[in-house]
Amino acid sequence: TDEFADKTRTLKTSRLDKENLEKIKHHFIYLADLPTTNKQLRNRVALHQYLYALDNLVDLELQFIENYEKVS
Repeated sequence: TDEFADKTRTLKTSRLDKENLEKIKHHFIYLADLPTTNKQLRNRVALHQYLYALDNLVDLELQFIENYEKVS
């Protein structure tokens, strides 16, 4: 709880994480070469699933922090 008390730092960090995640997603969706083998394709699909799950987790974290700030 003491570590969470500095919510401004946490919120800024979470927003920065979100921006960095968007850059990574953009790279693999639009800029990276298409996979040439079935194994690479499966790995790319798994990476996309991971990135979108992580994106949802960061969104949830941001919502939680913003709701916590409203209550405080």
